[in-house]
Amino acid sequence: MGRCILVVDDDQALRALLQQALQSEGYEVDTASDGQFAWEKLTQQPGTYEAVILDLQMPRMDGLRLIRVLRQQEAG
Repeated sequence: MGRCILVVDDDQALRALLQQALQSEGYEVDTASDGQFAWEKLTQQPGTYEAVILDLQMPRMDGLRLIRVLRQQEAG
């Protein structure tokens, strides 16, 4: 995938809005409803996403926790 962005937000309407806006600018867009789903996508498909747009407050794993986990993974 080229120019692919992962949008992570527990608000389905906001995810859909961001997806539509980014697709209209030529990006491929994947979505996740919380940090746990995003972490799974990011670790199962490394290098797939050019950027990640994420909400800071979500159930299961919030955005700050996701950032910490990804940084630990990179450092380890």
